[in-house]
Amino acid sequence: IALLFVTPAFFITFQYLEERIMGKRKADRKLFSDLLAGNVVINEELNQYFHEQNWPKPPYYIMLIEFEKLPGSYTDKQFRNLEQCIRKVFVEEQFDSIVLSNRKIFPCIIKKDEKKYNQQYFERIKEVIAERSGHNVLMGISDENETYITFQMTYKEAINALEIAHIRKKECPVVWNEKIGYWKLLKDMSQQQQC
Repeated sequence: IALLFVTPAFFITFQYLEERIMGKRKADRKLFSDLLAGNVVINEELNQYFHEQNWPKPPYYIMLIEFEKLPGSYTDKQFRNLEQCIRKVFVEEQFDSIVLSNRKIFPCIIKKDEKKYNQQYFERIKEVIAERSGHNVLMGISDENETYITFQMTYKEAINALEIAHIRKKECPVVWNEKIGYWKLLKDMSQQQQC
């Protein structure tokens, strides 16, 4: 009989937690979209909101994680599972981060940690995510950013790095924007109009 009384309370608590998580995901996505569109003014109130939502305090990186060759029939639940897979790896690695889902690309905002972060470290993280998810993974990582005011520029850096990762996926599936000078130049030249 005690189980009957505990079960509904547990269900309500579990449902409440699930609704809070979904609410946080929705709020994180909205803030991400607003930052990307330049629809926010960074002020003390917004800094407090970043704190309440547990967004990493600058300096930070934007890491774009892309799962290659996902079937077109992937459901929202399967995308959430991939998001959870990334989040679980980040928690195990003690990343101060936000993980979002945008179909097969997962934008992540990661607090800078000079002691940990280097090319080999992120290549290992990529391997762990690939192994656990069962999918090939590419990563593009922005330069370090000191403020959310220039979020759009930082996101573009991560996109550039991810595009180079696509070009060089066999040799270098994890690309930092700060290390793509030659490849970025070639990419930019290929996009210019010919005379």
